[in-house]
Amino acid sequence: MAQYELEDNEYVVLCNYDSMLDIRNKALKAGATITIDDHKYTPKFDHCEDGFITMSPEKMNMGIILVPDNAVSKAMKNQSFLIANYNATNKVNKQKIEDKILDLHSNSYAQNSELIINTKIAINDMSIGMAAMAVFLGIYLGIVFLISSAAILALKELSECSDNIKRYSILRRLGADERMINKSIFKQIGVFFAFPLALAVIHSIFGIQVSNLMLQTFRKANILPSIIMTAGFLIVIYGGYFIITYLCCKNIIKED
Repeated sequence: MAQYELEDNEYVVLCNYDSMLDIRNKALKAGATITIDDHKYTPKFDHCEDGFITMSPEKMNMGIILVPDNAVSKAMKNQSFLIANYNATNKVNKQKIEDKILDLHSNSYAQNSELIINTKIAINDMSIGMAAMAVFLGIYLGIVFLISSAAILALKELSECSDNIKRYSILRRLGADERMINKSIFKQIGVFFAFPLALAVIHSIFGIQVSNLMLQTFRKANILPSIIMTAGFLIVIYGGYFIITYLCCKNIIKED
């Protein structure tokens, strides 16, 4: 962890929450001062330093102000933190230490004392569990809605083709060949499937932008592979329904 040497009238801000960085950096560049016991302090840097106190799977530190030791007294103390590394080199020993820490945590609650403990293993397990649940729900609901919408579109087109068999027969008598008829069916189904897809793409563009703002709370990740994977699912399922619908419509209106 970085160490900072401060003059008697200086302070430093630690922050890693992206949504607050710009706000605090503007204040620091403007030279915003703080006052403690009628003594003013000016920023040492014109930007926030990256840092945190408590471990967390997300970047949630909205701002911690570091001041010289003589700026505060023991009477002003509100919380105490113990930050330590495992005295172990393998997973088994780390887990043993983890169990002892959790026992200490349980005993503190039994004694009605305010002892809050976060450990690396527990935070990592919680983060993986929450992410897995969110991904599962997102994929499950997305696939269900995608299949449902594609099935409804397919049934609608098949029903219309069945109702229009006589009209296609009239077109044949007027001189339209099978290629022209199949081409018209392809265009009709294409337009019918394209409009909902275009609306979904427009919605996704804005949705991804909003999601990026929400993901700033968590650890930064490259969402491009997820977008590519989602697009692949969409092409396979939605495109598959489109092709099957086209082939079925051709067979429905096919002249005996």
